[in-house]
Amino acid sequence: MTQDHLLKAFGIEAEDVGANRTGVLTARQVRALRRHAWSNVSAALVLVALLLAILYLVADKPLQWIQYTLAGLCVAALAAVCAYAFRGARASRRAGVVQCLTGPVTVERKDGYHLTVQERSFWIPPELMHLDTSRPYRVYIAPAAKRIVAIEPDPTTAEFTA
Repeated sequence: MTQDHLLKAFGIEAEDVGANRTGVLTARQVRALRRHAWSNVSAALVLVALLLAILYLVADKPLQWIQYTLAGLCVAALAAVCAYAFRGARASRRAGVVQCLTGPVTVERKDGYHLTVQERSFWIPPELMHLDTSRPYRVYIAPAAKRIVAIEPDPTTAEFTA
């Protein structure tokens, strides 16, 4: 997988990786974190709406106290997902820093696609499922969001080719 493929998978440019090398998170990467948070919230909203619709359609009318309680729990779960999703993006924007983890990586599919580096596992886009795991990488993460913002082959290794 080339550097261009890695950049495209994260929706970033070479300048973003250059900033990451100095420990800085770019505005483009903050927008990507925010976009991911919105996708989580959207999925949670659809799920809660479906659960509430099912509850309403199968429940006896008028609704009983337990049904109102279940509806309230669904809404509370949605609020928790929203708060968690945006907390990481907001904290990353405020901190403005990235952390670099270097070394060999493994990629596996377990309830989504995950990359493991230095014994830490992170969600990755499906395009990276076929990442060449025989070489070491620099994996840049936004620590507050616990998300990968960029990956590049480690240029300090002998097998690196530009």
